[in-house]
Amino acid sequence: MQNNVVNLTNLKVKESGYITKINGNLKLKTRLNELGFTKGTLVTILNVSSLKKSFLLEIRGCVLALRYEVVNLIEVLPSKEKN
Repeated sequence: MQNNVVNLTNLKVKESGYITKINGNLKLKTRLNELGFTKGTLVTILNVSSLKKSFLLEIRGCVLALRYEVVNLIEVLPSKEKN
């Protein structure tokens, strides 16, 4: 795999990335898996709150809001395609 993997919080609004890894405890990993955050899935940042406290994400056709602390645990391979 390439070394271009970054934290999801490093992407800008309208940028996308393919999930490569989810860090954190088993309970959180299981919950994110249930929400569709699985390896290889494309996730797009739609908006970020003014203080970067929460992120509005699109994944598998759904829009979700997650806290920074959770988004910070997701590693992605940035996508070259623009939405």
